[in-house]
Amino acid sequence: FTGSKSFTLHCNGSQLPSDASGVSLMTVGIYDPSDGDELKVIASLSHNDGIRLLDNIGDPTMYVTGHFDADNIQSTSITIILSYVILKSEVTYGCKIDFIKRSSKMDSVVRKLK
Repeated sequence: FTGSKSFTLHCNGSQLPSDASGVSLMTVGIYDPSDGDELKVIASLSHNDGIRLLDNIGDPTMYVTGHFDADNIQSTSITIILSYVILKSEVTYGCKIDFIKRSSKMDSVVRKLK
C-alpha cells in the first residue's frame, strides 16, 4: 500500500497447546457485535486449500499471506494487511485455529486480535 497507512493482523501456531500435533485450518475474521459472537471469516489457511482471501477478493486495500508447515506447526501462520481505509473500528478481529490433538481428537483455539 504505497503511501497509505496499514494495519496488520497476524495469527500463528505458537498459541497452540502442547498436545497439538497438527493444524487443520487457520482463519482470521471479524467479530461484529450486530452479528452476535460468530467469527465472519476474511481469510483462511489450510493444507488442502492453501491461503485464501474469502472476502473482498481483488480488493487492493487488503492483502493476505501465509505459511503452512506440517512439520513445525508453531511456524504455521496467516497474516492479513488492511489499509486504514477499510479498517473497521467498531468490530473486533479474531483468529481461530482448528487443530488435531495427539489423541487424534479435534479442538480449536480462538484468540481476539486488537
